[in-house]
Amino acid sequence: MQNEFLKLGNRVPVLKIGIPPMFSTIFFPEVLNAFEKNHPDIQTELDEFGSVRACDLVQNEKLDLAIVNMEQFNIDKFESCILAKEQLMYVVSKKHPMAKKKCMTIEDFRDENLLMFNVDSVQNELLKNRFDQLKLNPRIIMRSSQLYTALKFIENGSCGCFLFSDMLPHFKQYKGIPLEPPIDVNIGIVWKKGNFLSHSAQLFIDFAMQYCSENITT
Repeated sequence: MQNEFLKLGNRVPVLKIGIPPMFSTIFFPEVLNAFEKNHPDIQTELDEFGSVRACDLVQNEKLDLAIVNMEQFNIDKFESCILAKEQLMYVVSKKHPMAKKKCMTIEDFRDENLLMFNVDSVQNELLKNRFDQLKLNPRIIMRSSQLYTALKFIENGSCGCFLFSDMLPHFKQYKGIPLEPPIDVNIGIVWKKGNFLSHSAQLFIDFAMQYCSENITT
Protein backbone atom coordinates (compact mmCIF):
# COMPACT_ATOMS: atom_id res chain seq x y z
CA MET A 1 0.00 0.00 0.00
CA GLN A 2 2.83 2.38 0.86
CA ASN A 3 4.41 1.71 -2.56
CA GLU A 4 1.09 2.37 -4.31
CA PHE A 5 0.70 5.74 -2.57
CA LEU A 6 4.26 6.64 -3.50
CA LYS A 7 3.50 5.88 -7.15
CA LEU A 8 0.35 8.01 -7.02
CA GLY A 9 2.28 10.87 -5.44
CA ASN A 10 4.86 10.78 -8.22
CA ARG A 11 2.36 10.97 -11.07
CA VAL A 12 2.49 14.17 -13.09
CA PRO A 13 -1.00 15.57 -13.87
CA VAL A 14 -2.04 15.55 -17.52
CA LEU A 15 -1.30 18.86 -19.23
CA LYS A 16 -4.46 19.93 -21.11
CA ILE A 17 -3.88 22.19 -24.12
CA GLY A 18 -6.37 23.76 -26.54
CA ILE A 19 -5.40 24.19 -30.18
CA PRO A 20 -7.26 25.71 -33.19
CA PRO A 21 -7.86 23.56 -36.31
CA MET A 22 -5.40 25.53 -38.44
CA PHE A 23 -2.53 24.79 -36.03
CA SER A 24 -3.39 21.21 -35.09
CA THR A 25 -2.79 19.88 -38.60
CA ILE A 26 0.44 21.63 -39.59
CA PHE A 27 2.27 23.62 -36.97
CA PHE A 28 1.52 22.01 -33.64
CA PRO A 29 2.41 18.33 -34.20
CA GLU A 30 6.05 19.31 -34.74
CA VAL A 31 6.17 21.25 -31.47
CA LEU A 32 4.40 18.53 -29.53
CA ASN A 33 6.57 15.72 -30.90
CA ALA A 34 9.73 17.62 -30.03
CA PHE A 35 8.39 18.41 -26.54
CA GLU A 36 7.48 14.77 -25.85
CA LYS A 37 10.96 13.64 -26.89
CA ASN A 38 12.51 16.09 -24.45
CA HIS A 39 9.98 15.49 -21.64
CA PRO A 40 8.66 11.91 -21.97
CA ASP A 41 7.42 11.98 -18.37
CA ILE A 42 4.83 14.70 -19.12
CA GLN A 43 1.53 13.53 -20.59
CA THR A 44 -0.31 16.03 -22.77
CA GLU A 45 -3.95 16.00 -23.84
CA LEU A 46 -5.03 18.08 -26.83
CA ASP A 47 -8.49 19.48 -27.53
CA GLU A 48 -9.30 21.20 -30.82
CA PHE A 49 -11.25 24.47 -30.49
CA GLY A 50 -11.34 27.84 -32.17
CA SER A 51 -9.37 30.53 -30.33
CA VAL A 52 -12.44 32.16 -28.77
CA ARG A 53 -13.74 28.89 -27.32
CA ALA A 54 -10.28 27.82 -26.20
CA CYS A 55 -9.84 31.05 -24.22
CA ASP A 56 -13.22 30.53 -22.53
CA LEU A 57 -12.14 27.03 -21.48
CA VAL A 58 -8.86 28.35 -20.08
CA GLN A 59 -10.79 30.95 -18.10
CA ASN A 60 -13.09 28.22 -16.76
CA GLU A 61 -10.07 26.06 -15.90
CA LYS A 62 -11.07 23.27 -18.30
CA LEU A 63 -7.77 23.76 -20.13
CA ASP A 64 -4.35 24.56 -18.65
CA LEU A 65 -3.04 26.33 -21.76
CA ALA A 66 -4.26 27.26 -25.23
CA ILE A 67 -2.49 28.15 -28.46
CA VAL A 68 -4.59 30.98 -29.90
CA ASN A 69 -4.87 33.85 -32.31
CA MET A 70 -4.23 36.72 -29.89
CA GLU A 71 -6.11 39.41 -31.83
CA GLN A 72 -9.05 39.19 -29.42
CA PHE A 73 -10.70 42.04 -27.54
CA ASN A 74 -10.33 40.28 -24.17
CA ILE A 75 -6.80 38.92 -24.52
CA ASP A 76 -5.63 41.18 -21.65
CA LYS A 77 -7.67 39.01 -19.27
CA PHE A 78 -5.04 36.28 -19.68
CA GLU A 79 -1.38 35.76 -19.06
CA SER A 80 0.27 35.18 -22.41
CA CYS A 81 3.40 34.99 -24.51
CA ILE A 82 3.80 35.40 -28.26
CA LEU A 83 5.10 32.45 -30.29
CA ALA A 84 4.92 33.78 -33.85
CA LYS A 85 3.74 36.65 -36.02
CA GLU A 86 1.61 35.67 -38.99
CA GLN A 87 -0.29 37.26 -41.87
CA LEU A 88 -3.62 36.15 -43.29
CA MET A 89 -3.48 35.08 -46.93
CA TYR A 90 -6.28 34.29 -49.35
CA VAL A 91 -5.65 30.72 -50.53
CA VAL A 92 -7.05 29.38 -53.81
CA SER A 93 -6.45 26.64 -56.34
CA LYS A 94 -3.94 27.56 -59.04
CA LYS A 95 -6.79 27.34 -61.57
CA HIS A 96 -8.91 29.84 -59.63
CA PRO A 97 -9.62 33.14 -61.51
CA MET A 98 -7.86 35.12 -58.76
CA ALA A 99 -4.72 32.96 -58.75
CA LYS A 100 -2.81 35.40 -60.98
CA LYS A 101 -3.35 38.39 -58.70
CA LYS A 102 -0.38 39.65 -56.68
CA CYS A 103 -2.62 41.00 -53.91
CA MET A 104 -6.31 41.44 -53.10
CA THR A 105 -8.29 44.22 -51.51
CA ILE A 106 -11.49 43.63 -49.56
CA GLU A 107 -13.42 45.04 -52.52
CA ASP A 108 -12.15 42.11 -54.61
CA PHE A 109 -14.20 39.73 -52.43
CA ARG A 110 -17.56 41.23 -53.38
CA ASP A 111 -18.36 38.38 -55.79
CA GLU A 112 -16.08 35.70 -54.37
CA ASN A 113 -17.24 32.36 -52.97
CA LEU A 114 -15.62 32.06 -49.55
CA LEU A 115 -15.10 29.18 -47.17
CA MET A 116 -14.77 30.42 -43.59
CA PHE A 117 -13.87 28.68 -40.37
CA ASN A 118 -16.43 28.34 -37.58
CA VAL A 119 -17.66 31.31 -35.57
CA ASP A 120 -15.28 30.61 -32.66
CA SER A 121 -12.36 31.55 -34.94
CA VAL A 122 -10.81 34.98 -34.28
CA GLN A 123 -9.88 35.44 -37.93
CA ASN A 124 -13.60 35.56 -38.79
CA GLU A 125 -14.02 38.65 -36.63
CA LEU A 126 -10.95 40.31 -38.15
CA LEU A 127 -12.28 39.71 -41.65
CA LYS A 128 -15.83 40.75 -40.69
CA ASN A 129 -14.50 44.12 -39.53
CA ARG A 130 -12.90 44.65 -42.94
CA PHE A 131 -16.06 43.61 -44.77
CA ASP A 132 -18.25 45.83 -42.57
CA GLN A 133 -16.11 48.88 -43.35
CA LEU A 134 -17.19 48.59 -46.98
CA LYS A 135 -20.70 47.37 -46.10
CA LEU A 136 -19.88 44.20 -47.99
CA ASN A 137 -21.76 40.98 -47.35
CA PRO A 138 -19.39 38.18 -48.36
CA ARG A 139 -20.72 35.16 -50.19
CA ILE A 140 -19.93 32.43 -47.64
CA ILE A 141 -20.70 29.01 -49.07
CA MET A 142 -19.54 26.99 -46.05
CA ARG A 143 -18.26 27.24 -42.49
CA SER A 144 -15.95 24.47 -41.30
CA SER A 145 -13.84 23.52 -38.30
CA GLN A 146 -11.51 21.28 -40.32
CA LEU A 147 -8.55 22.44 -42.37
CA TYR A 148 -8.67 19.29 -44.52
CA THR A 149 -12.30 20.01 -45.44
CA ALA A 150 -11.45 23.58 -46.42
CA LEU A 151 -8.60 22.48 -48.67
CA LYS A 152 -10.72 19.83 -50.39
CA PHE A 153 -13.36 22.46 -51.18
CA ILE A 154 -10.91 24.89 -52.78
CA GLU A 155 -9.31 22.17 -54.95
CA ASN A 156 -11.95 22.51 -57.66
CA GLY A 157 -11.20 26.22 -58.10
CA SER A 158 -14.67 27.55 -57.23
CA CYS A 159 -13.88 29.10 -53.82
CA GLY A 160 -11.06 30.21 -51.53
CA CYS A 161 -10.30 30.42 -47.81
CA PHE A 162 -8.02 32.39 -45.49
CA LEU A 163 -4.94 30.74 -43.97
CA PHE A 164 -1.77 31.90 -42.24
CA SER A 165 1.27 32.64 -44.39
CA ASP A 166 3.50 30.15 -42.55
CA MET A 167 1.20 27.30 -43.63
CA LEU A 168 1.67 27.86 -47.38
CA PRO A 169 4.98 25.98 -47.77
CA HIS A 170 3.07 22.85 -46.72
CA PHE A 171 0.51 23.37 -49.53
CA LYS A 172 2.51 24.21 -52.64
CA GLN A 173 -0.33 23.04 -54.90
CA TYR A 174 -2.31 26.16 -53.85
CA LYS A 175 -1.73 29.87 -54.36
CA GLY A 176 -1.56 32.26 -51.41
CA ILE A 177 -2.51 35.87 -52.20
CA PRO A 178 -1.61 38.67 -49.73
CA LEU A 179 -4.28 41.11 -48.62
CA GLU A 180 -3.90 44.85 -49.08
CA PRO A 181 -3.76 46.32 -46.51
CA PRO A 182 -2.42 43.21 -44.75
CA ILE A 183 -4.03 41.55 -41.73
CA ASP A 184 -1.22 40.73 -39.30
CA VAL A 185 -1.83 38.53 -36.28
CA ASN A 186 0.09 37.30 -33.26
CA ILE A 187 -0.07 33.61 -32.33
CA GLY A 188 0.60 32.84 -28.69
CA ILE A 189 0.00 30.75 -25.60
CA VAL A 190 -2.50 31.89 -22.96
CA TRP A 191 -3.23 30.73 -19.43
CA LYS A 192 -5.51 32.00 -16.69
CA LYS A 193 -4.36 35.16 -14.98
CA GLY A 194 -3.64 34.71 -11.28
CA ASN A 195 -3.58 30.92 -11.45
CA PHE A 196 -0.70 28.80 -10.23
CA LEU A 197 1.26 27.63 -13.26
CA SER A 198 2.30 23.99 -12.90
CA HIS A 199 5.85 22.88 -13.54
CA SER A 200 4.68 20.96 -16.63
CA ALA A 201 2.90 24.01 -18.04
CA GLN A 202 5.92 26.23 -17.48
CA LEU A 203 8.19 23.68 -19.16
CA PHE A 204 5.87 23.56 -22.17
CA ILE A 205 5.68 27.35 -22.48
CA ASP A 206 9.47 27.71 -22.31
CA PHE A 207 9.98 24.87 -24.79
CA ALA A 208 7.39 26.18 -27.28
CA MET A 209 8.88 29.68 -27.21
CA GLN A 210 12.37 28.32 -27.83
CA TYR A 211 11.20 25.94 -30.55
CA CYS A 212 9.25 28.64 -32.40
CA SER A 213 12.11 31.14 -32.21
CA GLU A 214 14.39 28.59 -33.88
CA ASN A 215 12.01 27.07 -36.43
CA ILE A 216 9.45 29.68 -37.43
CA THR A 217 10.27 32.71 -39.55
CA THR A 218 8.35 35.74 -38.23
